Amino acid sequence: MCRPLLLFLLFAPCFCTAQFYLGPLAGYQHLFSPIEKHALNTGLQAAYSLEKVEFLLELQKSWPGGGKTNDSAFTLNSSEPTYISVDKQLNTDIFSVGLGVRVWIASLGPKDRLNLRGHLAAQFQRTKVSYDKRPDGYVLLNPDKTMTVSGPSIGAGAEYMHLFNNGRLFAELSFYSPPWGKYDGYPVSFYPLTSMSVNIGYSFLLSNSKQ
Repeated sequence: MCRPLLLFLLFAPCFCTAQFYLGPLAGYQHLFSPIEKHALNTGLQAAYSLEKVEFLLELQKSWPGGGKTNDSAFTLNSSEPTYISVDKQLNTDIFSVGLGVRVWIASLGPKDRLNLRGHLAAQFQRTKVSYDKRPDGYVLLNPDKTMTVSGPSIGAGAEYMHLFNNGRLFAELSFYSPPWGKYDGYPVSFYPLTSMSVNIGYSFLLSNSKQ
């Protein structure tokens, strides 16, 4: 009697429905920066579902809204103002590819779920710097330059999901750390960014099998 019971306990977790989903997502991204605030976020998500736990592969790309600030330019020409303000534009692109897990924590109805999500990703950030044209004779002291940094990043969030026969609609709120990587150390007035994303997506059911 003990042997059949032991075999059941050992292999019972394997007798479940495995499903594979693939679909796009898009939404708003908030950048925690005093200069840049807004971006459009897009992505593609693949999910391998084992009922209450899913394993994710995600690609995400942000499209920056940009932000403006200013620096001072100086001249030695005594007939001109000693310094003037020059507008500076920052645009940060963020791209990431990562693995994640989705855990079903509560039912909100027969086809509605509340999930928690966690992510570990390789993230690339590039902040492009550009200045408006300034009059001849004026020089920017220690101007900012374009910064590129890449490295591991972590994220976490919560998600609402509605189930259909052949897919799922989901809305998620997630926070992502900046990449933990080295950049050239040039003294700039900005740093790699933490972000918050509010996304809506749809996953199409591609396969359904018993495990």
